[in-house]
Order: sequence, then structure tokens, then C-alpha cells
Amino acid sequence: MIALAEEIKDIDFTIVTFLQISRLMMIIFMVPLLIFSPFFNVHKSSISEAIHHSSASWHDLFPNIIIFAISCTLLGILGKKINFPTALLLGPMIATIILNLSGLHGPALPSVILDCSQLMMGSYIGLLLKPENLNNKLKIVLVSVLSGVVLLTFSLLSSIFLTHTHTIDHISALLSLAPGGMDQMALIAKEVDADITVIMCYQLFRTLFIFIVVPYLLRYIFRARIQESKVKRISNE
Repeated sequence: MIALAEEIKDIDFTIVTFLQISRLMMIIFMVPLLIFSPFFNVHKSSISEAIHHSSASWHDLFPNIIIFAISCTLLGILGKKINFPTALLLGPMIATIILNLSGLHGPALPSVILDCSQLMMGSYIGLLLKPENLNNKLKIVLVSVLSGVVLLTFSLLSSIFLTHTHTIDHISALLSLAPGGMDQMALIAKEVDADITVIMCYQLFRTLFIFIVVPYLLRYIFRARIQESKVKRISNE
């Protein structure tokens, strides 16, 4: 959402960043608590053990990492040239999907690379936050909390509906429809032995839908509102 907001003019990055981070933090804390609550009746495994099994050695990176790096970079640059929405994020994502579907599986990244990437991403997002520029701070905080509660409630109800329409367990259904990041949902899924393949398919589709459809929808809405305001201004004159 932040990458998308950077491509739209007249967007208040402070509000967007604050609302998105508040929502994400709330989901990251609440989804595991909900998963490990008596409602789902699962036993929590060791988080450190899950992280240990998900890490990889440097020797496993080559030679596939070179192919992925080149392909992702080229598709990101190509997407930028053709004005594709969030090209530097969506381009590499599409390149990775194509390579995986062709049978070339990406190597698991060592934990130090993942830690550094999250550190840089967190630092960049933190620099966008300017609390002194926030007007009506109390209202914005209330909106962020309320939106998080609404999203979690809707995800829970949708997951219950999903379990009645498909042969999927309650945990996999909730993690598939939870409005969080794919990496966080995958880590939780690995701890509780959920169906990671199904979860990633739902999460990936949601992400691609947001990045492909939402930009054009927002542009259409903004253009319609601008055109409407121009017509009203002309009629008033």
C-alpha cells in the first residue's frame, strides 16, 4: 500500500503509513493469539524451531539465485518502463511466479538476508512516519483500531464460510483470508501444521488483486471526482 501510495499524487504518506502499520501490527499480534486460543484447540510449537527450520545455508543459493535475481530485476525495469503499477514490487513477484511454474524453484534465503531486508524496509517505513504532521490524532488512532477489528472479524466470518464450502480446516481458512502479510501467515502456518500451499495461493491472489486492480480503480474514482468538481465549479460560475 505504501509503494502504491508513492505512485499517486497528493497522497498523505504519514496517514497512509500510520494506518497501514497500525493495522499490520494489530493483525500480527491478534491472529496468533486467535489461532492458539481455545477456539481452535491447537498446541503452540517453538517459534525458534520454526525459524531454524526455515533458514538456509549460503551454499544452497547458487546457481538458482542468479537466475532469479536477473529475471526479477529485468521484469521490474520493464514494468517501470510500461508504467505498470508498483512495478518494482509486482514485476519481481510475477517473474518469481513464472520461474516457479516453469519448474525452477527459488532457494530459501539465509536468515541474515531476511533480517537485513526487514530492517531496511522497517527503517524506510519508519522514516515516512511524521506524527507531528498528523491532524486529529485521536480520530486517526480510533479509525486504525476500528479498521483492524473490522478486518479481523470479517476474516474470521469468511473463514467459517470457507470451511463450509470447501474441504479445508478452520486454521488454514483463517490464515488464508487473514489480511496480513504472506510471510507472517506462512510462519504461523508452519507452526500449527496448516496447509501452506492453500494459504499462499489465497494470500498471493489477494496481493496480486490489490496491486493490479486497486490502482486503476483508484485512478478512475479520482478522475471521476475531479471531473465532477470541475462541472460543479463551472455551473456555479
